[in-house]
Amino acid sequence: MIQKNNFRWYGPLIDHKFFHTLSWFVPLSVIHICKDLLLQPDSTFSLLLSRVLLAGVVIIATLTISALLSTINDIFRRIFKSRSAAIRGYTDAARIVSYIFCAIFLVAIITGRSPWGLLSLLGGLTAIILLIFKDTLLGFVAHIQLSATDMIRLGDWIEMPQYGADGDVIDISIHCVRVQNWDKTITSIPTYALISNSFKNWRGMSESGGRRIKRAINIDLATIRFMSD
Repeated sequence: MIQKNNFRWYGPLIDHKFFHTLSWFVPLSVIHICKDLLLQPDSTFSLLLSRVLLAGVVIIATLTISALLSTINDIFRRIFKSRSAAIRGYTDAARIVSYIFCAIFLVAIITGRSPWGLLSLLGGLTAIILLIFKDTLLGFVAHIQLSATDMIRLGDWIEMPQYGADGDVIDISIHCVRVQNWDKTITSIPTYALISNSFKNWRGMSESGGRRIKRAINIDLATIRFMSD
């Protein structure tokens, strides 16, 4: 139906296999129904199968959310080309949070404990968590600052000599900014480095419709004199 109507957003949904991932809920539901019909609810195998099915639901739900976030990012990029970097950091952060919750729920299912108890335990390990995800948190905050101040966009020509970057920005995430240099090499710059260090953005020159070109002319000083009458 989506392909026949040629919706603008059907391409990203198909490319990121959103419906393919979503369809895995069907066999899990069938197995769950058959389990209730064929097995005793209190049997060991039934309880083990219930945990496996619940873990499968959590994994598939996480993969579906990840595919949906990637789809939203691509759709946003197609609609708002100049602002496509503004949403990438948020989708990456949401994907990391979904993976963390997936891991917590999987551990809770395997151990038979409440996931909220594990969340409270993680709250007590805040210092360790901040140390582990230090770069991610710095990159996320830097991405928000870059987006809020409009310091950088996809397609901008930036120059950052300390990282050997001189070319067009081709990707912006919460971890790094990828720059394709003029010799077609790719340079990765930590996102927070764009906040803590200085860089040159040539967007103003591109938007002005002009280009400043400087050329050197060598002149022999011995040939310079006052003109005669």
